[in-house]
Amino acid sequence: MVILGIADGLDTGAALVVDDQLVAVAHQGRIESQQLTRTFPWEAMDTVLAQAGLRPRDVDLITFAGRITPPFVIRRHPSLRRAGRDPFSPAVDAKVFFQAILSSTGLSALEADRAAEWLEAKVVKRGYAPNRLLLVDIHRCLVAAGYRGQPRDHALMLSLHPGGDGAALAVYRGRSGQVDRVFQQKGFSALHVPLHRCAAALDLSVEDVGLMWNAAGSAQPDPALVRLLGSAVWSQGPKLSRRSYPLPVSRHSELYAALKEADRATAAASVLENLCQAVCGVVRHHIAQADTNGLVLCGEVFDNPRLCARVAELIEVEWTAVYPEPGWRALAVGAALVHGGLHPRLLARPGLGRAVSDKAAKSAMRATGLVADSSLTPAQVLADGGALGRFVGPSGWGRWSCGSRTVLVRADQPEGVERVRIALGRDPLEEPALAILADEVATEIPLLHELHAGHGAGAFAPKVSDKLAEQYPGGITADQRAILHVVDEEDPGLWRLLSDLRERTGCGAVAMFPFAMGRDPVVDRAVDAARTFQQAKLDGLEIGTFMVCRSVET
Repeated sequence: MVILGIADGLDTGAALVVDDQLVAVAHQGRIESQQLTRTFPWEAMDTVLAQAGLRPRDVDLITFAGRITPPFVIRRHPSLRRAGRDPFSPAVDAKVFFQAILSSTGLSALEADRAAEWLEAKVVKRGYAPNRLLLVDIHRCLVAAGYRGQPRDHALMLSLHPGGDGAALAVYRGRSGQVDRVFQQKGFSALHVPLHRCAAALDLSVEDVGLMWNAAGSAQPDPALVRLLGSAVWSQGPKLSRRSYPLPVSRHSELYAALKEADRATAAASVLENLCQAVCGVVRHHIAQADTNGLVLCGEVFDNPRLCARVAELIEVEWTAVYPEPGWRALAVGAALVHGGLHPRLLARPGLGRAVSDKAAKSAMRATGLVADSSLTPAQVLADGGALGRFVGPSGWGRWSCGSRTVLVRADQPEGVERVRIALGRDPLEEPALAILADEVATEIPLLHELHAGHGAGAFAPKVSDKLAEQYPGGITADQRAILHVVDEEDPGLWRLLSDLRERTGCGAVAMFPFAMGRDPVVDRAVDAARTFQQAKLDGLEIGTFMVCRSVET
């Protein structure tokens, strides 16, 4: 059976399941070189089918993530999404209010049926002839990606995804491959919009919420700000606090004005502390009611390595797992897996995206005047203190692509890390991930035994030992955490690279930045990797099976 999962919401993409195997994943934003693209993912759909050698008419089942998210009117008229770019816009509150009303009444079924009919007509015009087309609840998609992407059979799944089909919070139990919902919070959760509004108060955009969490690492929370934030967002037993709708919220209200007036890092740390307190309260309640202490974290709110680590630190939690990008980018995979029949298993590493062919690599080098240098090795570039662009194999999971679409620099040379940040034009708040050999961290990260071995790709930012912080300062955050990517032989390419580097220098870790300039998404084509290598003036480029040194450009 061939199942095509599609996400057509905030960050669109596609995933393909063939005979109970997840075989391909593609994100439209990377194909278009645009962050959070909202265009329909036709190219992503074509990409995953091409990877499997299939055609549109071979697809048996198409599953869309979201029954009423996005709303039918926005599915039909995508340009209306621009009205919600400002998180303080009345249109944002109106959308939340509309979805909450739909989800609380029988009108949601009517909305979903209309959307399904329209989407089916849309894909049929492109040559698809599915036996069925289904719209799947967003939280169920998120949970499917999280649960079936890790190997534990018995787990509790907590999905926090504000605006997800009219619910912000859902809790599921997984056992023997079966997933059942045990709780859902519908209505007007206090988390539906405020995180984006907090970011806006700090002069950050919706796309830059992650930078708010990075800023939080360089300061301590302000108790007065935490109390003020706590009056708006807190845990109430199994759920989060609610807020009144449709009363509008102004950017000049007491809360957001106080955040704007505060030091940015202090304000960010205060927002993070309040969020951690509220989320951990909900986690404690549901863990106490469950028959397992294993937890899978799902949804946009958990696209926050510090929050995930704080949850994992709870004494009530035995182990924790997170899909590498647990928010919008998990939806296409989850939609494909909901009806795929897959039992829990580790995600393939580095990933299931489009691979780099030698033909594409050679074409990219010809187009950009690059010449392969067989005398140079990736480890030698890093050993000499250089910056290495890595565009190899299939694209991986997470914003760091498990190291397959990244720029690497030795983690024991913080000056080199800063040089790469500047060369790539990355935001000063951006923190690199730490890719480190597994045997280097066995005793240096106290939380490590509670994080599942398959977490990878920077899903957690645990505290590290003083020894590790001194050894690899370039990959350690200001609050002595590491956005962690543990490398073992299941990712043989990166494992060999780091092992070779350690043999040469004693350094078994690298700092990883996404292979992209500025705010661009990770490069998706070989020619874009070559051009980024030249623009950033990196020292080496591993592209497909070839190696390029900047000194031998034509």
